[in-house]
Parts: sequence; structure tokens; C-alpha cells
Amino acid sequence: MRHIFTYIILYMTLSTAITGCASNDRENVPGPVAQFLSEYFPLQAVTECSYDDNTYHVKLRNSFSLIFDDRYHWISINGYGNTLPEMFLFDELPPALYNYLQELSLTTQVYAVTHDRFVYHAMLLDSSITYTIATGIVTPDKPTSTPLSDNHS
Repeated sequence: MRHIFTYIILYMTLSTAITGCASNDRENVPGPVAQFLSEYFPLQAVTECSYDDNTYHVKLRNSFSLIFDDRYHWISINGYGNTLPEMFLFDELPPALYNYLQELSLTTQVYAVTHDRFVYHAMLLDSSITYTIATGIVTPDKPTSTPLSDNHS
């Protein structure tokens, strides 16, 4: 009987620890970031959320890694083999870049995006596309020779 009680306590402790991680990390996500996730990644559980160097790092279960600045604006999203939601691309990319992707039927082939004050980069499986904010010019880049990676891991 004592062993059964011990196993029950052990099971309850482990199940709480496993489910508690996702719950705690979801609670650590700032409100604007949580709303962004609800809008574009509604069925994805948050497995990690941290803040350092004025950026929020959010990882979703078995897929996306997102980086937000200290004003809660996304600066990098990597699907790690999963393509980004088309609604995200439509809403968040400059219209010229989105239209370029759409004209070439590439909106379902974007695996990662980054941007800063000067440029947006959309990474496809074996190439990338750059949009320069100052000029509004969309430029296909040379094919990538390495898999997409997130240097912020």
C-alpha cells in the first residue's frame, strides 16, 4: 500500500511539473506578445519565454521561435521547417514584399522572416528575398547554402 501511495505522489508531482512548464511560460508572455501569438499561432503552446538584451524570446512547441523587441514588435520569426502563416505575411510584411511573394506563388514557402529599421528578409528553402525600406525595392538574393538557423537560441 505504501508503494502505491508513493507512486501516486510521484505521478502527481511529475504531471504537475510537465504541465506547469507550459502554463508558467504562457503566463510569462507579455500581453501584446500573447495577443500576437493568439492571432497568428493560435494552436501553438508556448514552451519558453525569456527576456534579455531588450528582446523577448518565445519558443512554441515543436516549431516556431520568435523574437520581439522591448516594444513587443516582432523582429525575427523562424519556423524551423514549418512555413509561416500566410495571414501573418499579409498583415506584417510591407505590401511590395508580400505582393512579390504572391506573384511568384511563394507565400506558402516562407520559413523565416527578420527585419530591422532598414530591411526585411524573407527566407525560403534555398533562397531569400530582401525588401529595402528606404527604397521600396524587392531583391531576390543568392540561394542560401546553409539551413535556416536562429542564432538567438
